[in-house]
Amino acid sequence: MFNYWTSGGSQKAITTISASQNHTVGGNINSLLDYTDPYCLTLPQGAFSSMFHNYDERDTAEGYLAQAKALWEMGFDGVKLFDGKPKMRKLLGRRLDDPIFDPFYAFLEEHDIPVTMHLGDPPEFWDINKISEYALKVGWYCDETYPTLEEMREEVLSILDKFPRLRLTMAHFFFLSQDLEACADLFARYPTLCFDLTPGGEMFENFSKRPEEWRAFFIRYADRISLGTDTYNYDLHENLPDYSKNADLARTNLVRKCLEWREPFEHPWYGTLIPFGLDTDTLTKIYRGNFIRRLGEPRTVNARAAAETATEMLASFDRGTLCCEDEARTALEHENLETMITYFNNKE
Repeated sequence: MFNYWTSGGSQKAITTISASQNHTVGGNINSLLDYTDPYCLTLPQGAFSSMFHNYDERDTAEGYLAQAKALWEMGFDGVKLFDGKPKMRKLLGRRLDDPIFDPFYAFLEEHDIPVTMHLGDPPEFWDINKISEYALKVGWYCDETYPTLEEMREEVLSILDKFPRLRLTMAHFFFLSQDLEACADLFARYPTLCFDLTPGGEMFENFSKRPEEWRAFFIRYADRISLGTDTYNYDLHENLPDYSKNADLARTNLVRKCLEWREPFEHPWYGTLIPFGLDTDTLTKIYRGNFIRRLGEPRTVNARAAAETATEMLASFDRGTLCCEDEARTALEHENLETMITYFNNKE
């Protein structure tokens, strides 16, 4: 339901229930598009949750399995894992393929539960000479105290080796947009592995260096790639011709341009980008078909259990045993929980 980390002895919450995942797209992405688009005729939705950590001796294999069972019984459709984010992985202090997680992943595999995982960051975040000023300013630089990107990738592949039927989607194209051959090799080795297209825009900059080869890759593996946006669940009910005034909507527009347009265009950060001009069948799979296929029919929500869990979390915020990095985020999460409690209580 939440991801947590511990700092100075206090737990901190960093993410709440998601009505739809914002990496591999579900939810109201269609509201950002022209309703006459051939790719967006229905609205795919799904509820994804996360893994909880205490970061002490309370974390056990049995406890992680109990989490998976509780989330499944609550009615979640899938799991979104942030534990591969470099700061989270460093704090976790154990490999992502540690045996302590095996029962959790085994349950997901057994019940055919889709998983979206954030693993790593752009490779330049490990190079002080290449990382952007903005990324450095917000604390995304990974020095020698962090696991390397390659080490974390191997941990993920080890998970797939142990659980070969696990339906795993790697957000941000697994941060492998600079290596087409590695992507093709992974798809060949792991038939349940998928990628999503959530920006960083460096992804499309890399695609533009080998546009014809990447276009052929997208067509060949159209069943393994899904739209991602890294935006919230907007419901605009209008078609905005210019997304540039809103940073979140600009990400969606960037992805669509790179997939749909046929002529090169200029981007203020990434220079000249060369789009793929993909056909309608391929776009339909990427924009919605693959998500619907992997998710299946949305599950029935156990509204009472969801309301009770959200109420327990809200009480923890009020007691001060849960907090966020700053007061503004804490207030936002408090508001989110109140909204969830009202929503689920009205569903009973």
